[in-house]
Amino acid sequence: MVSRADVDVALVGATGTVGTVLLQLLQQRNFPVGRLVPLASRRSVGAQVSFRGESLPVAELEANVFDAVDLVFFAATGALSRRWAPVAHNVVPLCEDLGADGSSSEERKLRLETRKILGERDLPLTATCTRVPVPVGHAASAWLETRRPLPAEDARRALADFPGVRVLADDALPTPQSVAGSDDVQVGRVRADPEGPGLWLWQVADNLRKGTATNAVQIAEALRQRGCL
Repeated sequence: MVSRADVDVALVGATGTVGTVLLQLLQQRNFPVGRLVPLASRRSVGAQVSFRGESLPVAELEANVFDAVDLVFFAATGALSRRWAPVAHNVVPLCEDLGADGSSSEERKLRLETRKILGERDLPLTATCTRVPVPVGHAASAWLETRRPLPAEDARRALADFPGVRVLADDALPTPQSVAGSDDVQVGRVRADPEGPGLWLWQVADNLRKGTATNAVQIAEALRQRGCL
């Protein structure tokens, strides 16, 4: 049975060597594939690929073939990928499923986890989460309201003193590319709100490391230092 958490997947280059391995990995890692659409060049149309005990026919790439899927893997030749990948590019203002209040599960998680980390159960916080087609990186444009007026320079110093945070100069912008492979959270464009009491900042982190893999190892290191392991 397909659930709302399942992902409809297209695989370009499904009959090739990389495509074959990718199909095996999707099965081995139990990736929640709802519907699989195998795709290839015209000469491979009609071939069959096996996935989860089913034999699926390979279809030809067409301009609208990606409209009905959530995720596209490109395991084809460089020329084929260069031609078709710019089609799979978009920004989707929804992460995961919607709740009764209209917010997504990612937005609810951001709100609850921020409160937990800061120890502020009643912290007013709201966000809109979007999916952006970059290989790695979580980014946020954040507006902060403080109890007391906080000059931007003071905010920069406070952020720079926090472990794991790297504040960039105003002319150096944090981007998913600049943060990839790093364990730091990069912060930039710290500035006062010209219309009221608040601060704006832009922050980016490698979400495969900070927040997931790196945090898991750091927690293990902390447990070891405290004699818990």
